[in-house]
Amino acid sequence: MTIQGKFEIAFDALKKEAARVEAKDATLDEAITSFEKGMEQYHICVKILDEAEQRIQMVIGGNAVAMNEEKSNG
Repeated sequence: MTIQGKFEIAFDALKKEAARVEAKDATLDEAITSFEKGMEQYHICVKILDEAEQRIQMVIGGNAVAMNEEKSNG
């Protein structure tokens, strides 16, 4: 599964749990359980975004190195 696919699944689950927490007919226990599940999904989303950011930084860093080498050789 792609990073985007994993993120979308986790984000959709987070939104569903947030809706359950906000539901006026939810009991306190149900709201707390949904909050806990939502926090788990939140942490998954953050992890996926952090990994994506690291990949981007590697690409940017790799391009910066290549550009510096071109300047040195040119």
